[in-house]
Amino acid sequence: NTCLSKVETFALDGLDLFFNSNDHLPQHFHVRKPGRWEIRVFFLRCSEQKGLIFDLKWPPNTGPSGKEKREILKLVVENRSALLMEWQKKVCVKENQ
Repeated sequence: NTCLSKVETFALDGLDLFFNSNDHLPQHFHVRKPGRWEIRVFFLRCSEQKGLIFDLKWPPNTGPSGKEKREILKLVVENRSALLMEWQKKVCVKENQ
C-alpha cells in the first residue's frame, strides 16, 4: 500500500509536492501541477550546473515551464539535506525495482 506524504521542507504555489511512502531509489519526490502534469525530481542529482534532473510521469510531451523548473531547482539546491532527511523518515524503499 502506498500513501502520499507532503513535502514539508518547502512549498510552491499551485504545485503539490509529495513523497510516496513505498517508493524506489534513487531518492526523489513528486511534483504535480493538478490536472496538467506530474514529474519525479531526483534531488540528489540536481545542481546548478546540471539543472533540474527529473522524469516526466504524465502526460507525455509536456511538463513544467522553464520558470517552474528554475523555482523547483533553486529550492532543491537550497534544501537538499532537509529533503534527504524527509525521504529517510517517510519512504520505505521497495526492493527489486
